[in-house]
Amino acid sequence: MKKLGDFKTLEFRSGIATSRIEVKKDDDIKKEVRVAYPVSLKNGFVDLNTTKEIKCKTEIDEKKLTREGDIILSASMPYNAAYITKETSGLFVPSFCLLIRIKNSLEIDAKFLTAFINSDNFKEQAKELVSKTTTPMLSVSRLKEVQIPVFDIEKQREISLYCENVQKEEIIMKHIIDLEKEKLNVVLGGI
Repeated sequence: MKKLGDFKTLEFRSGIATSRIEVKKDDDIKKEVRVAYPVSLKNGFVDLNTTKEIKCKTEIDEKKLTREGDIILSASMPYNAAYITKETSGLFVPSFCLLIRIKNSLEIDAKFLTAFINSDNFKEQAKELVSKTTTPMLSVSRLKEVQIPVFDIEKQREISLYCENVQKEEIIMKHIIDLEKEKLNVVLGGI
């Protein structure tokens, strides 16, 4: 086991309150950005349908926007995380989220780390770390204290691929269940 903070290739950032950058009047717009809220983080991915575009009164520091290969996670329960793809890059990280950027993917695989953050192991550690605080929010300093199992990079990629397949199966199964419920409602509605 190794603390996340002990990985020198990981860069951690906390989000910023959207109220600090959002315009009040339309004539003050400098830039428009899409925001990923905690509710947007599902099954290891960002659900773009639940993101929101906001108009900004200032230019946004590129370090505050997601890049492909980053990980964004909710700083509050249930601590969901999402891997940032090419399609979800450029999202603004709000105050209820944290960002992890990997500077060297030979030490730790981003998809493996995303899978770990979405695991019960991570969630239990996070709950324990915030239980001693007045605000039950996961901070960067607390996040760095989380212990992660150490595997070589090939094993990490193998585990992350397995997790991706499980997540895809979960989405398919949910879709099947939704279709079956819809079918049942049609049958029962016809009585």
